[in-house]
Amino acid sequence: MKSVLSTIGILKQETALQDLIVKEKLTADQIHNCDETGLYWRALPTKISAVVNEGVALGRKKMKDRVTILGCANASGSHRVKLTLVGKSKIPRCFKNINKFLFITCISKALG
Repeated sequence: MKSVLSTIGILKQETALQDLIVKEKLTADQIHNCDETGLYWRALPTKISAVVNEGVALGRKKMKDRVTILGCANASGSHRVKLTLVGKSKIPRCFKNINKFLFITCISKALG
């Protein structure tokens, strides 16, 4: 029952969005979508056969160094914004050997 209600809610939102697009006469070039994801860049892989029960290297704490990555593009795909990386440092160690950030913009967040 709960999935049916959520499906109905999604259909209502989709209909409202379609009505707005028609009303405002928007094109695919004017509609953008952005999404963010987290990346634990120093964590060990969790789904490999060599380390089934081991979540951490022996004698080490679990690494929790995380960065946030934001991607944005328009509906037609003609305008793609460079990936934006938000982390603790200006240039994270995971990118220290990359000469130029051709595909990514780095933002440092304040530690508080």
